[in-house]
Amino acid sequence: MADSFIPFEYRTLFLIDLGIWCWGLNVQLLNKAGIDVQVLFGFKKTDEQAHRVFYKIALVFTSITLVFLNLFWYAAKFNYKGLVVTGVCYSVLIFLTICPFNILYKKKRYSFLSSLIRVVYSPIRSEPSFGDIILADILTSFAKVIVGVFFAFCAFFASSNSNTLVSDYIHHSFELLVMGPLITSLPFIFRFRQCISEYLTSKGTGYKSLANAGKYASAFPVIFLSASMHNPSQEDSHLFSIWLLAVIFNSLYSFYWDVVMDWDLCVTFSTSKKSRMIELRDVLMYREPVYYISIFIDFFLRTTWSLKLSENMKSEDLIAGGFILEAAEILRRWLWVYFRVEKEWISAEFNKLNDNYSLQPFSSLQPDEELNSNPMMHELL
Repeated sequence: MADSFIPFEYRTLFLIDLGIWCWGLNVQLLNKAGIDVQVLFGFKKTDEQAHRVFYKIALVFTSITLVFLNLFWYAAKFNYKGLVVTGVCYSVLIFLTICPFNILYKKKRYSFLSSLIRVVYSPIRSEPSFGDIILADILTSFAKVIVGVFFAFCAFFASSNSNTLVSDYIHHSFELLVMGPLITSLPFIFRFRQCISEYLTSKGTGYKSLANAGKYASAFPVIFLSASMHNPSQEDSHLFSIWLLAVIFNSLYSFYWDVVMDWDLCVTFSTSKKSRMIELRDVLMYREPVYYISIFIDFFLRTTWSLKLSENMKSEDLIAGGFILEAAEILRRWLWVYFRVEKEWISAEFNKLNDNYSLQPFSSLQPDEELNSNPMMHELL
């Protein structure tokens, strides 16, 4: 029913639109929290309203998607094939993204494209910037969306007998079982390579980067085993058991890394009589309940994303379904950005006070002695 209401290729575009809206909200709320996003991501100092730029871009892209979706529906009423309408929609959006003319905030668009190129390809011994790392992590949450765009383009050039570009094309076993997993793996490969680059540029001391690389590598068995189980010829209980173990390992590993490493929320159990709750680090930029709620949400979404890869789902469900779960993953990444950027900002501020300062552990920090002399950090506390 959902597939007949909103074609798959348009749902993919709506997920991309959602990502742009979320990024604009990230920038706005981070600035409001006192984090200098301009410094961390290399925006111009005069760009204090950068979030409005992203909102306007998101509004343009969402409006174009809605206009062409309505044209698609209108054409369907007259039994006119929607292939051309959808193709024009994708062409317009791509043109606006790479357009060399000074329209729709060219500098912002080209800054994004430059960062994307560095994520896809950069020398292995070049240390990635913080902005490039954030983009690569965001791309891992868009892995299925990227696959959707790939299928839409393949079907556009290969099919002309369906109003919905992907509806018949997804039954092609080679594209579904081989190319699909390969395309899904690309964002994880890019982030894996960044971790190796961080290790190499640390002159062999960045073992944390190797452990992080292992986290992204743990996604590969999940991706390829999931594809194998959707092959009708592969009905093996042992294969399912291996897949289940891979899913559990990847989900728990990723959740641990989100909270302890990316967010630096090294939780400890308090033995104090006054409080037996889990205590967070000393320096927090948001209200304390936000952290507990966010940890729960991250755990829930990290462990439920694999539902769309269930062995009982058909191939068309794998490709066309899971829209809500994909949107939830994008929202989880939106939440993740706040705490990942918070950690980076606090670390940068402490490094200004002491070049040899180590962000971990926060529990040993003496904020009253060291931070009150810094007006910015005093405001954070």
